[in-house]
Amino acid sequence: MKKRISAIILTLVLCISFCACLFGCGGGAEFNGNFNTEATDENYSEVMTSILESDGELFGDETSADWATGLKVALELAYTRTGADQDVALSAKGDFTFVVSKDSAASSGYSAAGKGWADISANGLESLAGALGAPEGAFPDTALYKGDMFVDNTNFYIGGKFEVGETKVEGKYVVEDFYTVSDLMEAIEDINAGYGELDMSSEDVDDAVDEIMAVVEALEIKVYIDTSNGVKVKVSLSNDTLETIAEDEDLQEMIPEDLRELAVSLLEADLSINKFDLYFSLTSDYEFAGIKLDVDVSRPATATTPAESLKIMFSVTDTESKPALPTDLDTYSDISTLGESFS
Repeated sequence: MKKRISAIILTLVLCISFCACLFGCGGGAEFNGNFNTEATDENYSEVMTSILESDGELFGDETSADWATGLKVALELAYTRTGADQDVALSAKGDFTFVVSKDSAASSGYSAAGKGWADISANGLESLAGALGAPEGAFPDTALYKGDMFVDNTNFYIGGKFEVGETKVEGKYVVEDFYTVSDLMEAIEDINAGYGELDMSSEDVDDAVDEIMAVVEALEIKVYIDTSNGVKVKVSLSNDTLETIAEDEDLQEMIPEDLRELAVSLLEADLSINKFDLYFSLTSDYEFAGIKLDVDVSRPATATTPAESLKIMFSVTDTESKPALPTDLDTYSDISTLGESFS
């Protein structure tokens, strides 16, 4: 039983690593802006009109001979649960840089490379599992992954230390046929095409701005826009936003049911939003520069329930610096051999 649970936990660790690979990590874009005054309808109109009038493509012109685009993703997560005999600490941090560029020697016409690292640890899993109804001793108490990750044109590679309970493995593994560059390019081309085909009249812009302002005001969301160098947007949510989503019947038709249910669940769990800021940045050519999410939520302890805290810092930024891959990737073992160590 413990071996099977160890395999499940290992799978979760790998999933976190895969997500970091897919969505990237890191800084690079400038998110600091003049966010002292909330956005007005003039600010929204200025940004929308400028984007519509620009010739920029969100990820650059992929038809140019020297085209390259990439993402650098950074993630830092910390979760704690203390009290009521449920002391738990989960943490994950790392970054991943992924770049795709023109390559006349490649069959697809493009080549890709990705490189990053991750440090993931969990302590107190046994007590957490017990609180969720698992029998005593069913889960190992600790799990850890620390190592490097890579991506080439088709495969995902992961190496380092893997630990689940008393089982410890160190090695290098490959997930073959993880993706294809051709599929990735189709997605990029579709996004660029949709971005370039945006077409709205001045009246359409005015109507869209009115709708945005109405939703922002009704949900008590704070939005700030700085256009001094490209476009920088900051969106801040609070507990008031959750309460409005959960309780205002007039707004519920405008909000996806899943989002409303999430708001209700957070309120019922007595979670408080200490910080929930989303940043979005475009260059002066109105191409993608970055997004960042900064979240801090918590719940106080009661006589029967533990205190909880969750902090997340996640950013995706533009980069064209293609990472160098190690020369021994052909020696990595199939990922199934790692799973056998924990099964």
